[in-house]
This record gives sequence, structure tokens and C-alpha cells, in this order.
Amino acid sequence: MWMKDKEGLIACLYGPCEMETNMKGQKVFMRETTSYPHDFAIDFEITVDQPIDFVLKLRKPSWTKSIKLNVPFADMGKVICIDKRWTGVEK
Repeated sequence: MWMKDKEGLIACLYGPCEMETNMKGQKVFMRETTSYPHDFAIDFEITVDQPIDFVLKLRKPSWTKSIKLNVPFADMGKVICIDKRWTGVEK
């Protein structure tokens, strides 16, 4: 469900899951909560021990007509990019 590139993490498939990885030597924990594809709401909870900068990329389904996020993002066509400093626990 998840991939990693030189910029950060990529959500490739959507479904309820938890993932832990290391980014720049720090532990990053991700929890995804959803009943997709039955409901199109997807919640991500990102937990880091110390502030860290990385890009979170979300695959944009081809049928998507609009996107609503509670953080600034860039629509790059096939992916949505959230480039920010992650601190503590964020939703």
C-alpha cells in the first residue's frame, strides 16, 4: 500500500492500515482509516518523535473530480503532494 522515494512517502493503494518506517533516520508511524471504496473519506494520522520535513504523496484516482484536504497541497496530476514539516501527531 505504501512506497518510499527520495522525497518521502507515497500512498499507492487506499485501505485501513498501519505502517512504520524510517525517514532520515527517524521513526515515522502512519495510520490510515477508511472504508474506501464504499466511502470516499480517508483519514491519515502521522506520528513522528521529532519534527521532520518530507513529502507525503497521495495517489489521485482517475475518476476524482475534487479533493478536500485540511492542509495545503499541490495537485500534480496523478498525485497530490503535501510538502511540510511534520511534528508530533498530525491528522
